[in-house]
Amino acid sequence: MLYKITYADGHCHNYAHSRKDLMEWLSILKDETVSEIKKIAKNGKTEIVTERYIRKGNNHGSVKQENLC
Repeated sequence: MLYKITYADGHCHNYAHSRKDLMEWLSILKDETVSEIKKIAKNGKTEIVTERYIRKGNNHGSVKQENLC
């Protein structure tokens, strides 16, 4: 599974190659505003999963505690 993390008002992005990698990137980007996280399947199908990992109403893209396990 591949994740695309878009931040800095859409000007920058990084890719995570696993959920663990995604969590590490979100930790690194804790001072950035994460605008979107897309999950990209091997067949090319995409799904926006931002709300699963980012708290609503938080401008700094903090990771939800329940997703750390």
